[in-house]
Parts: sequence; C-alpha cells; structure tokens
Amino acid sequence: MASKIKIYKDSPTANLQDGTMVSEEDWSNAVDSGFISIPDTSFTSGNWIKLSIRCDADYKTVLDLERHARINLTGTENIKWQLALDDAGSPSSTPSDWGSYLDIVNEINDTNTIFWARAKAVSGEIVMNDQTTIVSAQALTVVSAPAPWTLPFEDMTWPLGSGEYSNEVIPPENCNVYMEFVGNINPGYILFYVNGVFSGGYNGSTWGAQTFALTQGGTLRFAGYSNNAGYFDLIMHLDDVNGRIVSNSRCTFA
Repeated sequence: MASKIKIYKDSPTANLQDGTMVSEEDWSNAVDSGFISIPDTSFTSGNWIKLSIRCDADYKTVLDLERHARINLTGTENIKWQLALDDAGSPSSTPSDWGSYLDIVNEINDTNTIFWARAKAVSGEIVMNDQTTIVSAQALTVVSAPAPWTLPFEDMTWPLGSGEYSNEVIPPENCNVYMEFVGNINPGYILFYVNGVFSGGYNGSTWGAQTFALTQGGTLRFAGYSNNAGYFDLIMHLDDVNGRIVSNSRCTFA
C-alpha cells in the first residue's frame, strides 16, 4: 500500500499543495544539497533546503507517541544531514542533531507543513553523490471527516411590500428540518416550496416554528413579504430545535 504522507522539495509554500514530490523508490527526484566545499579540517555546512510534508488529499495525521510525524534520516552517511523545524519561514535556531530525527507535534493535513534540511562536507571525503541517506516520514494517517452539509441559502434584501423568492437549495439526504426565525420584524408572510410544490404559507403575526420533510436531491426555496422595514434570520436545524444548524440566512426588508 502506498504511503499516504509524502515529502516535497523545490521550495514548497506553507499551507499550499505545491512542490515536487521527493522520489520514493529511486533517486530521480532526490533532495539536492547543492555545492559544498570540502574543508581542510572539520566540516562545512551547506545551505538550508526548504522541504515540506503533507498527506494525500482528504487525509490527516493523528497524534501518536506525542507527535504527529517523525522525519527520519537513515543510511551510512546520515550523520552528514541535519533537520530543523520551520520558524516563521526560516529554519529553527535549534535544529536536530546531525543524523537525528525530527518530530512534528502539530497536525499535518493535505497542505504543506514546512521543515528544513541541510548537508555538510567533512575534511578528507571524496566528492560524490550520496545515495545512501534516506529521508522518510513516519506518521499515522486517517481519512478526514467531510465537512457537515448545509443548506446554503443566501442573505437577501427585498423591497417593502413585494414577494421575492430565495435561491433554491438541494438537500443532500432525506431529512427533517426545523425552521424558526428571529429578528426585529414579523414578516407579513413566508411561503415555502418543497420540490417545486407550494408547501405552506405562514402569517408573520402568528408564525410558529415549522418542520418540513425533505428528500435527497429535492429542492427547497421560500418567499417573503413585509410592509415593515427590518430583518429576520431564518434558522434551520436538523430534526428539532436542538439539532445541528444547517442554514442561517438573513432576510432584510428596506
């Protein structure tokens, strides 16, 4: 099964989905350290390389062992690589030890979480491409729950004394919706149309909360009328007044 979390290079942007995926099975898109001069003594660090980690679409990490992901460096030359968290667009001033792992404690979703890597050259080594060190990500991932559905009625402004229709919405499942309104006026009337059929008219002076049965793929719209300037908010809950709010739109008469 392919990994659901991957590493990206080529200066990815935080919270976006850009960058080039680092090769998983070969070295075709390896992380490039850039040119590093081999010193006479000790070592010389290369420039920091901006990388990112992100999950596949609709996946996110879960907290495991007090971290959301661990970036590992493995291989015979891993001691020549170093990792750092991102700090406001720059490598942290307290990177991991050379050759050590990097833990990310915040949740990772399907947009870029930035981290940094750099290599070093030590005295006496031979110039070569290092194909021994592997940078990998370890995390538990789960499918993200889809956002709760809504009935996306638009806010409306209607002239006084005229009947106007709202936009039409489509329920994504069979359901009952409980409707109430609050505001600084009582509308002269509200008319509801379910699946294109008139389903009830209610005088504002005697308005009470109403419940409608809706069908998946059907339609719902309403019209309003008032001779008084002001507004009311039409609030719709699933099932009853304690249910999740699926719509809250403002109707203004002016």
